Amino acid sequence: MQANVEAVFYGGRGWTLDRPGRYEIRASYAQPHLQKSQPVRAEPIVIEVRNDPAGRLLVDNASRPSLEAGKFLVWMAGDHLRAGTALLEQVLKSQPGSRAANAAALALGRSYARHFQDYTAETVRAPDYARAQSYLDRVKAADLPAVSRVQYHLARSATSTC
Repeated sequence: MQANVEAVFYGGRGWTLDRPGRYEIRASYAQPHLQKSQPVRAEPIVIEVRNDPAGRLLVDNASRPSLEAGKFLVWMAGDHLRAGTALLEQVLKSQPGSRAANAAALALGRSYARHFQDYTAETVRAPDYARAQSYLDRVKAADLPAVSRVQYHLARSATSTC
């Protein structure tokens, strides 16, 4: 069976896990191609969201910068999300050792390592490998989840070959 990785921290309504506490996450998959089949259910997992300064800085469902930062972290791109990237920069500056800063550095580095179609400016931004590298140099890859480490190494690879 194939495994999927999903970002559960942010969705269409904003930050999903917006308060400190313990959360149980359950996942199931309906198999529409198989008639009369039961959904496949994963074992639930429990995660803990801690109350820390970087998290408080990021998670504010009422503010535009917070919502844009969440989108940018999920998409790992979004030049048009200027208020969000400014907030991610603020997290990097004020909370440099935090997990949120590590995620921000990865997202910004990965974004600048790739082309981006900015429909608001009707332009395509070419990769900026030097800028990408400056963010990727701040990432503590060992502290990333496995899928994020893969994204990190792919972005690093793109910046080192050009």
